[in-house]
Amino acid sequence: YFTGCRLAEVAALRAEDIHEGYISVEWQEERSLKTANSVRDVPLHPSLIELVEPLRQGKGHIWPRLMTTTTTNGVEVIRWGHNLSKPCRKMTGLKPKDFRDRFATQLRDHDFNQVNIERLMGHSSLDTNSTYGGKNWDRYVQMINCID
Repeated sequence: YFTGCRLAEVAALRAEDIHEGYISVEWQEERSLKTANSVRDVPLHPSLIELVEPLRQGKGHIWPRLMTTTTTNGVEVIRWGHNLSKPCRKMTGLKPKDFRDRFATQLRDHDFNQVNIERLMGHSSLDTNSTYGGKNWDRYVQMINCID
């Protein structure tokens, strides 16, 4: 919830993806991403920093059991966390996608720019004009820190 990441992005997180103050969402052989725009760095919310610090000390996937493999038409398909939606809903009353929606809603409620929200969440640009300009890391940190 505090990252705005997709369930599969978090489920496939590796110790090497956790840095001081941010996580990297990047393409891996065993974890594809939805689009090229999904590759991004996400600032850590202050409430997560202490929680993830011990995870940085390890190696490899933090939750390897969340990976499932199936073969379709002779092609191996790897999925991360796809079987978590029902348990999540049972425990919290919300689906993982609901957390992502709430994240975006809170950022909009804090009057953050829609383009920055989309970039932080790994969405593709809505139009050509939204691709101009660089990422504003300080603004992303401010966005993450406003989530409560």
